[in-house]
Amino acid sequence: MRSSIVTIAVALFSFYAAMTCFCEPAAAIETGTASCAGQKVTESDHTFSCHVPLGTCAPGGKCNPNDVGMCGVLNISGFFNKETMARVAVGSAGFYTIDFQYTSANDSPAKNWPELGWTCVHLNEFKSVPALPHATFFAPPAYSGPFKDIVNSKGYACIWAGVAGALTDLDTTVALTAGGSAFAQFRSPVTKIEADNDKSYALCTGYNLPSWSGWKYSLNSSKGYHATPLPIPLNESKFWCYMDGVITFWDLQNGGFPAPIHPAIKISSSGDYSIAGVSQVLDNFVGLSVNCLPLGQ
Repeated sequence: MRSSIVTIAVALFSFYAAMTCFCEPAAAIETGTASCAGQKVTESDHTFSCHVPLGTCAPGGKCNPNDVGMCGVLNISGFFNKETMARVAVGSAGFYTIDFQYTSANDSPAKNWPELGWTCVHLNEFKSVPALPHATFFAPPAYSGPFKDIVNSKGYACIWAGVAGALTDLDTTVALTAGGSAFAQFRSPVTKIEADNDKSYALCTGYNLPSWSGWKYSLNSSKGYHATPLPIPLNESKFWCYMDGVITFWDLQNGGFPAPIHPAIKISSSGDYSIAGVSQVLDNFVGLSVNCLPLGQ
């Protein structure tokens, strides 16, 4: 009899331990790189697309509260023609996904498919924000044109979610310049979104309490055009940093030529941030913007 009780107790302990492990929060900041390689790819009239699911979900999603957070772009690469897209979106049950689209023009021997490095932070990692049930979320429509306010964005962190369009081959047959840009930048007290010859995406997270004054930023829109890494004096143990936009320009008249791009925020083994994969040669350049949110807020 005693042996049976012990067996039952051990079984119950193992069950509850397993349940506890299932509910434990993940790391403060999660990162990874996604592409269509190895994914289920859909083809339609020489256009290919795929969707890569992530384990973090937006406020209001049907998920474990420990998985609620924000996701954005850490780096982006590939050849971007007019039919190319790489963006963070929100899929079924509120979970974030990476959505890609590209054409046979990307499918060169070099395989310059779009890739997107993603970064996600869970809201419970911020120290003094309101309680999770008060978190809210919305996805503004993609925008192409001059800077424009994102409606009702006051107090929200509107994270740049990616781009669709010709970052690398705009009008190369009829113009002497090529390139494009896409941004979603914080401008107190609102957020603005901009795109030049492309569609720029953003995802906005905040809290619906009257006392919520909005997010605090430690670094905003620091553009880089450096071929070698440029240190950012921040560490992921205390800050969540993400790309806030990308810009490209090719001076075809003076020998420039469209090429795959690789603008990136890097994270070292010790957690230090830096800018890499951006460049400037004569009048040709690839650049990026950066935003950082302190986890201590």
